[in-house]
Amino acid sequence: EKDGRLLGEVLVNQIKRARKKGGWKKRAAELGKVGVDEFLYIAVAMRELLPHYPWFRALLHEISLNHVKVARTVQTALSDLKDQDAINLAKGLSTIILSNT
Repeated sequence: EKDGRLLGEVLVNQIKRARKKGGWKKRAAELGKVGVDEFLYIAVAMRELLPHYPWFRALLHEISLNHVKVARTVQTALSDLKDQDAINLAKGLSTIILSNT
């Protein structure tokens, strides 16, 4: 559990750092994605996870947008998940994350 919280903190810090570096001309959404990509690169666990679950990047990109939406159901196994399924999951996860913080 502590490792998960630590990784979450690192992710949030990377997103914040990327958004600060971008200045006012760049969109916060695109800069958030840059922060997610930096996090996925620097975290060894994430580098090992991505080859097995390539949709995880799309999931984190969508969560970084922080658009709270109604959760959707996905009936796909994790091994068969595609980017769009991950995006659908992430929209509902934003609500769960916000309600548990």
